[in-house]
Amino acid sequence: MTASVTKAARSGRDEQPEYRLAREPDGRSWTVRENLADILERELLGPANGPDELLHGTPDSAYLVGRIAPVRLTAGRDDPTDADDPEVATDVGDAVDAEEARGVPVTVVDESSAAADEDSVEDTPQQRGLMIPASMGLRFQIPADLDTFTVLASWGTYHPVKDERPDAPRSRRYQRTPVEVPTTVTVADLVAGVTKPYPLHDKVVLRVDRYDDAERGWVMADQRIQTQVAEHRAKRPKLSIDDARAAVLADKGAGAHSWRTFQLAFILTQLPLLTDPAAPKRSGDLANAQLLFFPTGGGKTEAYLGLAAYTFAVRRRQGVVETPDGPLDGRSGVAVLMRYTLRLLTSQQFQRATALICAAEIARQADPATWGDEPFRIGLWVGPT
Repeated sequence: MTASVTKAARSGRDEQPEYRLAREPDGRSWTVRENLADILERELLGPANGPDELLHGTPDSAYLVGRIAPVRLTAGRDDPTDADDPEVATDVGDAVDAEEARGVPVTVVDESSAAADEDSVEDTPQQRGLMIPASMGLRFQIPADLDTFTVLASWGTYHPVKDERPDAPRSRRYQRTPVEVPTTVTVADLVAGVTKPYPLHDKVVLRVDRYDDAERGWVMADQRIQTQVAEHRAKRPKLSIDDARAAVLADKGAGAHSWRTFQLAFILTQLPLLTDPAAPKRSGDLANAQLLFFPTGGGKTEAYLGLAAYTFAVRRRQGVVETPDGPLDGRSGVAVLMRYTLRLLTSQQFQRATALICAAEIARQADPATWGDEPFRIGLWVGPT
């Protein structure tokens, strides 16, 4: 095996004679894994052919992830059209859709438009004008005594260029321009609950939020409230987190994190099976799937997220459980699997599950003696089923 492979043109990329591997193969599985991760990053996020690559075709036809767009369209109220063709073959929405939405419309049809706290995707008609995300985020921890830290933001912009060759195809080529901006952030300048902007390049802005460790309840309450806080701030970006939280609680009171009767009933009926891995209805011949059916928008998601929260807690409290199949260690490992079809609903449900994981992790950090030293984590696999 050699350290490079021949790679033909695919997904709009020009043909390259070699595809260099990041590490020389040495027979170790670690090296294979590192090369595979590098290849996946270049194939899905790019750039596959170097920082100054030239693509034959649009970037979104070459790469599946990592694309963001300006927050709003401000070029006018004309109906949107494709950059290369005044006549658009696919419905992308009209000028009103473009002006009122975040991001920019692309030539596909959105499959859903459910709100973050509703399970109404199945019964919602298709909407025109899928919007490209206008931001992406990262959360990390720093030592309490750290004075400053540096954020190195790097990305690439693609601009259409003409191909002057006589036999060149009619489609556009796109030239990538790499951008890299280091920004030093002074921790003392950050105020908890207030977003601080740092302009980077053109209209690209780094926004930093500070979250200090604090004692919080364990009860799904944090998940429900924080989900509504995020929705509230999306409509009012200048509102601080603390003010948004106060507004949600003032508007809904205890209803912001209360249970519905059917949710409590569903959770209570499942607790014995989640508590005892050796229960006949869970591990014996009588084991079967439990189906939750309730009208759209009734709160099914929070019902099974409530079970997930209990699962996290009981596994940590029980530790190692003896069963007929041998000991089960609940202090780490995969506890919950959720499966969704590949559509917008996947990202919506992942956001709600992530809010629960964050709430669980805050509780664990506040009391590691009870909940253990292993962090609560969540992952997302997007691909064919």
